[in-house]
Amino acid sequence: MSPLLGRLLALSFQNSNWLEKYDILIPIPLHSSRLRKRGFNQSLLL
Repeated sequence: MSPLLGRLLALSFQNSNWLEKYDILIPIPLHSSRLRKRGFNQSLLL
């Protein structure tokens, strides 16, 4: 499922003007307790 969501996210970015407003996109690290609870890092998969 993550490859599909990644492609949809990329298309969304391409079709928007967010690059005109912002210079950089910074990932926020997942807290270790959330990683243990979920068992995976969804941002890493995307």
